[in-house]
Amino acid sequence: KGARLATLQEEAKEEDTPPRWINHFYNPQTGEGWTADKLGSIPSNILSVFSGFALSSRKPISAKNWAKNRSAQADYELYEGDQTWQKAIDFYIAGDKKSAYIALGHILHLIEDMTVPDHTRGDTHAGIFGDKGSPYENWAKSYNIGKMQKLTIAEDLTRSGTKPKEFLLLENYFDWNAKYSSENFFSED
Repeated sequence: KGARLATLQEEAKEEDTPPRWINHFYNPQTGEGWTADKLGSIPSNILSVFSGFALSSRKPISAKNWAKNRSAQADYELYEGDQTWQKAIDFYIAGDKKSAYIALGHILHLIEDMTVPDHTRGDTHAGIFGDKGSPYENWAKSYNIGKMQKLTIAEDLTRSGTKPKEFLLLENYFDWNAKYSSENFFSED
């Protein structure tokens, strides 16, 4: 159990391998992914051209699409490659649980990003060129593993009888989290 958790945590971090992160945005109102908006003084059209050369020649897609788009992720072969939901299922069925947990870690990262307002409002939040970054992500950085282990949120919710949201489709987790985050939390832009 501990090895699986460590694999999930490590691979959740690996999903931020550049340039994968340009596919970590999903605006639930528009359905769009990253649009190169809101990076301080850099106009979005210039940032889009730059990202086409420096990050990926493929146009960014929404995190909701990225989680299941094997063709798009295959184009990132040099950067972790295909780590889609289906890839996790295929590995698990084949008995390769370690690879399944690696892919699942990538998917959990994407769902986690839907709880960050910047990711659900198209805010680049890079913290450069006059951009102020993400107040939410900066605050969350203070919760390292040692500090998180002291939290009793899950236990408190269990004791209160609160049940987690359960959906039949992966897409519903993206929609629910992105909508909640976008409608209820502060971000700079």
